[in-house]
Amino acid sequence: MGPVELHSYILKIQNTYGLALNNTLDEIFSMGDFPNELIPSIITAVKSGKGIPAKSMCNILIFTKDTSLYRLAKSKDLLSGWELTRLFIEGFTIPEIEEDLCQEIYKYFKEDSQPLRNEIVKAMAEHGGKASLDMLKVINYELAPTLPEHKYDIFKNSMSSENNKDSFLKEFSLIALEEFINQVQMAIDKISKRIEVYEDAMSSVSAITNHDLSNRNDSNVIEESKYLELKSSLQWSYKGDCQDKSLEHAVLKSIAGFSNTEGGEVLIGVDDNGNVLGLEKDYSIFSGKRDGFQRHLSQIISNAFDDIFESIRLKILFPKHNDKEICQIKVAKGDKGLYLRVSENNKKIEKFFIRVGTLTKELSPSKTNEYIKNHFKDA
Repeated sequence: MGPVELHSYILKIQNTYGLALNNTLDEIFSMGDFPNELIPSIITAVKSGKGIPAKSMCNILIFTKDTSLYRLAKSKDLLSGWELTRLFIEGFTIPEIEEDLCQEIYKYFKEDSQPLRNEIVKAMAEHGGKASLDMLKVINYELAPTLPEHKYDIFKNSMSSENNKDSFLKEFSLIALEEFINQVQMAIDKISKRIEVYEDAMSSVSAITNHDLSNRNDSNVIEESKYLELKSSLQWSYKGDCQDKSLEHAVLKSIAGFSNTEGGEVLIGVDDNGNVLGLEKDYSIFSGKRDGFQRHLSQIISNAFDDIFESIRLKILFPKHNDKEICQIKVAKGDKGLYLRVSENNKKIEKFFIRVGTLTKELSPSKTNEYIKNHFKDA
């Protein structure tokens, strides 16, 4: 979308309401993208009550993964249980908001239809992290005591008792309730296994890298290796002494390369010679605070990769050396091929990277297929 067309859509969003606004949003979605430059206009439209449909709001959030817009939509009750579930399925579950989504979704286990509950559990089984696991355990705890021992008598009594006519159990047949509890338990097992694999992988990463920067002194020179990539910054160009958003790609590329090889670490705030520069320059871009930097890093990772990659395959730390804070990203070895989504010529494409020595190398489609087949044998 060019500057002129972008400006035209900004004006349309500002000056249309209801159905006309919805038609404008559908036009933008049909292009396969939703530019971040439109978000301020959308925020204004939401605040002024212009009537953005839940489906359109859901599409905007899937394209942008903008957490502030999500929170605004949530406060305005613009997202139903089905939209929240779709957000989860589409990977809008970065750790910062996953717990909020779980709390919202929890209400629909008791208030909405059985199909919605089943879809929510299914989505969490495939994409959920620690917050989803904790929430499903609560659901299981609430329902499991009714089964399996004496389940028929308990169910029969709950249905016949005058005091229990509004009980959650009345929405189920005995068989449906048992199937639902089994579905919840299988989801718990699946997420638990995924987290266990993650923790094992993280232990392996720590073993092969073991870069404790808090104890580093000038005699302990850090050098790039197959398992370690050094980046001076996320967005700040020391060469140009200015902000350069294109630098983010190198960080994301390294993350993908490590995941597709044997795992490793990316250190942001350390130059190629191993000198600790810190994150002060990057922080200045994000209101001078770590929170803004960390939120942005989480958002670009979520935009670049499928699923809740950060909460399952990454561990992000902020150690200090001589009062200089850096960002340490531990990347676990993946159990399947990880593609990096990038924009080229206003189109979203996927690229595949691996680690070769101290370099991150892009593979062609044919070599990617061969590599995945040989490297991820159980995929």
